[in-house]
Amino acid sequence: MADHVVDALRVPRENVVLEECARTTWENIAYSIPLIEQALSIEIASNTFHARRARKYLAKQSPLLAARLHRADYVPGELVLAKLVLSDTLDEYGGVNGRAHERRPL
Repeated sequence: MADHVVDALRVPRENVVLEECARTTWENIAYSIPLIEQALSIEIASNTFHARRARKYLAKQSPLLAARLHRADYVPGELVLAKLVLSDTLDEYGGVNGRAHERRPL
């Protein structure tokens, strides 16, 4: 995904921050917070379902950082309503492919 952001979207490589230790989306956001605290603008580069979940988790873990989010995952022609329903359903019932993601209290 980082290569796509650099190559296709022309974001300078030095502006791309990778977090590679997390095992869940919740951890990914938690580990990323120290890396992005000084950023003026934040974009989550991922597929639409994952980016939506990540934005929701960032809003729970750090509302101040979430206010700096700019959506970067929309692809014209996607079925937005179906994604929203499916994403919420997956969130509610434990993830994808039987792999439940952890929910941790704030």
